Amino acid sequence: MKNILFIQPSSLLGGSSNALFDILQALDKTQYCPIVYCREDGPIVRRVESLGIKVYRQKFSLLSNVTFQYMTFSLDSFIRLLKFFILLPTGNYLFFKIINIHRLDLIYLNSSVLIGLAFLPNILKVPVIMHYREFPVMNYFGRIQNWVVKKLCTQVICVSKAIRNELSSVIPNCKVIYDWTDLDLFDIRRFYKHKERPYFPKKEIIIGMAGALCKEKGIFLLFEAAELILRKGHNYRFMFIGGVGGSNSSAKDILSLKNMINNSEYKTHFKLTGWIENTTSTFANINMFVFPSIKSEGFGKTVVEAGSMEKPVIAFDLPPMNELIIDGETGILVEPGNVDLLAESIIKLGSDKYERTRLGKNARKRILRYFSMENNVKEILGVCEKVIR
Repeated sequence: MKNILFIQPSSLLGGSSNALFDILQALDKTQYCPIVYCREDGPIVRRVESLGIKVYRQKFSLLSNVTFQYMTFSLDSFIRLLKFFILLPTGNYLFFKIINIHRLDLIYLNSSVLIGLAFLPNILKVPVIMHYREFPVMNYFGRIQNWVVKKLCTQVICVSKAIRNELSSVIPNCKVIYDWTDLDLFDIRRFYKHKERPYFPKKEIIIGMAGALCKEKGIFLLFEAAELILRKGHNYRFMFIGGVGGSNSSAKDILSLKNMINNSEYKTHFKLTGWIENTTSTFANINMFVFPSIKSEGFGKTVVEAGSMEKPVIAFDLPPMNELIIDGETGILVEPGNVDLLAESIIKLGSDKYERTRLGKNARKRILRYFSMENNVKEILGVCEKVIR
């Protein structure tokens, strides 16, 4: 029996935590004993414990991409690093106890922000897999972080080719394994007999976006595009699915969006749903999905989920959207930040049911090929087995 410690940076339900849950479910418990280490209690902790898996909880140091993105030779940067190093011994003390108790054969870091927990395993000769889920910042400080990852980790996995390409100058041997969706769960055929629209009237075009609601995810650009569309007389509805995310400004951004909607003459055309754990029925009732993020993403799981539900996706042409969406075949890619083009693309798809159907069906076919949960989780477990050997 081999012992694997999975370390998860966030206890909230999201891309990395849901992927971890899928991996743990698929793990052969007759060969491997999984243990999970998380910063705090939360929804993903309870889901993991429901599988009968031991979970340790204690705060530990994170060094996020945001830290590097804004880091300069300044007092603020010094304070960021100081906080990281103050928390480092606290997390590593429990970490050392976990390694000793369980005699670990492998440590799986489920995000690049967990670099602070790669030092101790390296000293104790425990192999480490680092799973990059965030688009890396390749400034001076970011390059140092990635060089440290190269030195401390046995294997690096990236969730997109876009991440691998950014890292290639520092870490040349990254393995790309895409994140995935549950193709049986996100299947529009399950909803053909249940065409209920809980938020808006039937027979109206509904545009949805989903994820952490913040400026970086493009919520204000989508609102601006929506007002352009509504002023032109198109009776479309816009649904913002999600809530406060990891960004420090997210709560403030949501409040600003609510105020903008309340002050709009078209406020009845907008709906903020808050976080929805199972978005399948919501996705079933939209006509198209918009991913208006204004920065490069590590992945874009909601894009894959919407495509799996045969919904065409419109997104800004930033990495890795050109891996998830084939422009004109499975969705539409728009010049980044161009609100006019975003609005035009939404209007064009909204007025062409045949094109929406064509793009949606093509999206489902492509996701079956590249983003299958069964295939991609199996590939990750294969990497784990290889590293342990």
